[in-house]
Amino acid sequence: SLSYSRKIILHQNGLKIIRAELFYTDDQPLNEKKAEFLEKDLFEKEYEDSKSKIELGNISYDNDAQTVTLLTQIDLQPNQRITLRLRYRAEYSKKLDGLYKAVYTNSKKEKIMIASTQFEPTSARKVFPCFDEPSFK
Repeated sequence: SLSYSRKIILHQNGLKIIRAELFYTDDQPLNEKKAEFLEKDLFEKEYEDSKSKIELGNISYDNDAQTVTLLTQIDLQPNQRITLRLRYRAEYSKKLDGLYKAVYTNSKKEKIMIASTQFEPTSARKVFPCFDEPSFK
């Protein structure tokens, strides 16, 4: 059975959370939400009702488990819709996993640098704070 929690646990590997905000979300279905993050910085949007903001406490990292835990000041109820906005920092990987730089030679013999990704099985957490268990996919 589901119960309340004051923890939001996301996978991460080497990320640094710079800013985190948590809000109650309206009842609009997720598939009707517009992808605002493609158009502008999510932190530019202000929530008109200050009662919608949920106060966060500590942010803690567990490097062995590759997780980051955000603690809330209140209980979050099962099936309660919330919005979590994060600003974080990630680095290019020096290996061929996560987000890394690659170089190829085009038909004109020019070397071209590109950004490439490899997220299987658990390397997405090097780029995004996420729910990244292979069993979730």
